[in-house]
Amino acid sequence: MASILLVDDSVMIQKTVQHVLRKVGHQVEVAGTVRDGVSLATKIAFDLILMDLNLPDFRGEEAIRGFREKMGMKTPILVISGEIEVDTVLQLQPYDVSGYVAKAADFVDRLIEEVAKVLNRKL
Repeated sequence: MASILLVDDSVMIQKTVQHVLRKVGHQVEVAGTVRDGVSLATKIAFDLILMDLNLPDFRGEEAIRGFREKMGMKTPILVISGEIEVDTVLQLQPYDVSGYVAKAADFVDRLIEEVAKVLNRKL
């Protein structure tokens, strides 16, 4: 189905997202840093990017700005984070973020739902 880039440094989140999304037929590539994510995104045309906000080398907000402004990427981006606040949503509004999934108790269900929504909208 879709080729998805996950940029998240949590091994637990990486394994969970890979397992859940592969189970519904998607291919998931993982990057633990923004630098690794950018490197993969320049080599592979992804259908969707899942971006954490709290990464070891850069903030996710900076990465999203870079994907849009410096790289000119139009790929849909879903933010997945435990720190989604109203200010975050407002700050990222100009960068065409497709949605937000909080790392909370309903994370898996919301992830599946949001990924399906974004990918169906893109088709």
